Amino acid sequence: MDTLAHKWIIYDGNCGLCLNSKKWLTRLGIIPESKCLNYHLLDENLSAKIDLEHFKYEMALVDDQSDKTLYGLEGILQIFGARVGFVKGIKPGSALFALLNFVYHTISYNRYFIFPRKSRFACDCDPPFVMKYFQRWIVMGILLAIGVSALFGVAVAGLFHKPVLEMAGEMILIVGAGWGLQLLLSGLLMTREQKRDYWRHLVLIMVVGVLVLLPGMLLFWLPTGMFSAVAISSVVVSSVVMALMHFRRVKHMGLSQGWTVSWFLSLQAFAIWLSIHFNLLAL
Repeated sequence: MDTLAHKWIIYDGNCGLCLNSKKWLTRLGIIPESKCLNYHLLDENLSAKIDLEHFKYEMALVDDQSDKTLYGLEGILQIFGARVGFVKGIKPGSALFALLNFVYHTISYNRYFIFPRKSRFACDCDPPFVMKYFQRWIVMGILLAIGVSALFGVAVAGLFHKPVLEMAGEMILIVGAGWGLQLLLSGLLMTREQKRDYWRHLVLIMVVGVLVLLPGMLLFWLPTGMFSAVAISSVVVSSVVMALMHFRRVKHMGLSQGWTVSWFLSLQAFAIWLSIHFNLLAL
């Protein structure tokens, strides 16, 4: 049975995250290209089946032979249920559904900050600013960055002959201190709207930066000299990736690149100072 018979996946064609998700899912053959429709190009018949208030933060799965339209995670689970066996077991009301829905809404409300468009037109389906989703985005990103930073500390603990928990704590401080200063400075010097937008970009940059470290961590079993080179290379690549992201996003916001300079100096100065303090630069 074709799960998508008489159904259409409606996405926000003004959203970079939506466009990139559709591109990869169709390339992988998970979703047929013919079943994906841009909300901004819909005919009146399909458009009338969509509740705009829902669509501002949830994709829509429209059945053109009935009045039933599924939104967000429910629609996604129906699409994937026929293709990935265990997905069928995720039911509304379950703890796993609640967790996935929490993550889905957090990302959906902040989606324009994940893949900023070079140019975008005003749209009545833009997600509104909602404080709780802004706060979730910030907290989720910071917690993820702390967790990965701690894991990096655990991975490199052997290089410095330190207990893993001690090294994990030190790495959290080394990685996080500069970010904390930048958040504080921007909170004091930017307007409320600028601060909200900048913090959402900044948290994503932070998350991407620590995730770049993950592949190198998996090579901890290499001889000390080789793993040392891998760890240092990972840090350098992470710094370059984050610097490029910060430069582009500050430009996208129309802010001075002085913010990129202050951010970069904060990260590097704290990292060097704390590394000296913790006797780590002898590597």
